[in-house]
Amino acid sequence: MYLRSPPLCSAPAILPPVTLSLSVDTALQRWHNCISVFAHVFLAEGPGGERDNFLNARAGFASRMARFRQQVSQLYDAAMTHREWSSSVSNSLSLKIRRDFLLQDALENMQQLTKFHYSQVRVKFEGEEGSGPGVNRGFFSSLANELKSSDTSKPVLKQVGVLLSEPGKQPEQSGLFAPCPFLPSHSISPSKLTTIREQRRKYFRAVGRFLGLCFWFRYTIPLMVCRHVAKYLLGRDLAWHDLAFYNADLYEGLRRMLQDVQEEKKSEEDFTNTYCCYFEAPLSGSVEPFLVDLIPGGSKIPVTPDRVQEYVRLYATFMMYGCVRDELKAMKEGLNDVIPPELLSGLTAEDFQLLLSGGSASISLSRLKSVIRFNHTHGSSPTVCDRFEKLGKTLFDPCYFINPRCGCAARVTVLD
Repeated sequence: MYLRSPPLCSAPAILPPVTLSLSVDTALQRWHNCISVFAHVFLAEGPGGERDNFLNARAGFASRMARFRQQVSQLYDAAMTHREWSSSVSNSLSLKIRRDFLLQDALENMQQLTKFHYSQVRVKFEGEEGSGPGVNRGFFSSLANELKSSDTSKPVLKQVGVLLSEPGKQPEQSGLFAPCPFLPSHSISPSKLTTIREQRRKYFRAVGRFLGLCFWFRYTIPLMVCRHVAKYLLGRDLAWHDLAFYNADLYEGLRRMLQDVQEEKKSEEDFTNTYCCYFEAPLSGSVEPFLVDLIPGGSKIPVTPDRVQEYVRLYATFMMYGCVRDELKAMKEGLNDVIPPELLSGLTAEDFQLLLSGGSASISLSRLKSVIRFNHTHGSSPTVCDRFEKLGKTLFDPCYFINPRCGCAARVTVLD
């Protein structure tokens, strides 16, 4: 008879996974924490700086900021090592500013820069005692406020016009700035106009360098830029929905026009009578109204339902970029003089704003409620709106409440 010998060692009993003893919410939370920690380490300390990868979006602002800071520090170390071989080159950026002419002196100093990477900055106001970090930070904040000024009695603004303006819906979108379009008087001679445009371009390049120095020295300033401005400076493509952050009323009007065409609510005749628009767009920046053709002969070509999408695309592009093309290009050149574009490619528009102006302010739920619209085929009952508002009040971090609205995983700065 054949007897089977017993096994030398018995197999251990298979234990159930640890996750089976946890609730679904707890298991998902652990997985979320694991991915977040790995993404943070991978981005901040590893090779995960690709622009549009999943981990970049998953990690959020804190990890992308850590990655950006580390890359700037590496550039800083490389620049300082190179400077050690040349003792004749100073590692300090010295700025002498007249308080009454702060904007003019600051922009002229920025224009004259030939080196852009310094170990420290020293600001000295003429006729005033004191210097140091406090004075430096005060200078950066004061210059940011001067850039937002619309007082044309200032020498710089009197010469080349207002630099930055608020194009958004007022007062809901106040505090968001973008380059102001320039439209000179017809009495200016062509030669003088060329000189003014060139000087204006130099000033905007100086503004870009100023923003780059803010990143370089890690200074935050009280300056909020429109979303499309931040995206352009980062080298990202502008989208149609960026117009909502530029001017909410303008976006809503164009969106309603598209909606009427898609749902075929109006006939071609009714559409033409209702909107009565042509392929042209207004150019602000002057007391005199001025229209620019979006296509050759656009002032004589009416917008029909079959060309609405083309009109909306051209109109939005012109308002955000076309009318201030030279100004935005100059700002981007100035920013890249200090911060190379490859260091900025991993940031989002919200990251840019948080790095520039610091932490986000408290979110006003009343304001958020006023700008949210519910669109649904069955309509939106007051009960649904009330539940949505109550949910927002119970959230632990209100910044994530606006995540569905902006479509970005980063924390978004919202002004009251």
